[in-house]
Amino acid sequence: MQPRPVLPWRSTLSTRYREPGTPLRLVGVVRGSGGEPLSGAELDLWQPDRAGCYSGYSHEIPAGNLRGAVITCAGGRFDVTTVMPGTCEFVGSPGDPAHLNVIVRARGHRELATRLVPLPGLPGIGAPIGAGAVDRHRGRVPLAVRPGRTGLECWCEFVLPSQA
Repeated sequence: MQPRPVLPWRSTLSTRYREPGTPLRLVGVVRGSGGEPLSGAELDLWQPDRAGCYSGYSHEIPAGNLRGAVITCAGGRFDVTTVMPGTCEFVGSPGDPAHLNVIVRARGHRELATRLVPLPGLPGIGAPIGAGAVDRHRGRVPLAVRPGRTGLECWCEFVLPSQA
């Protein structure tokens, strides 16, 4: 199992100084199905680097790079800085789009696992990401990416149903 640092709600995933690639800022909130923000929710994030390589599979990449468990703040928010992922050749089928893997967990709620596919040029802020959106997109949820102050930015809202 790869090391997975536990990070505060506002964090950087890279462990390398000046991680190569286009900076990407993932900002959003985790909510319950009633709309309430989920403080202390965990976003377990991991992704390939610009070249499409995951840490743990290449000796040139430090263990735990571009991986982390981000814990939301009291308002359920997160603000993660990373880089645009590269296309990884060994995951899924050929042509699998570049993506960030995420599993969202919160006490008393069902977890949500998906792949976030950042796509520059999509209009506006996307719909909340819940189990229905993940199923509809076959596990790969597109994210609208727009230019930001220091690279690219995207907004994402995760909705977790209560455990039955």
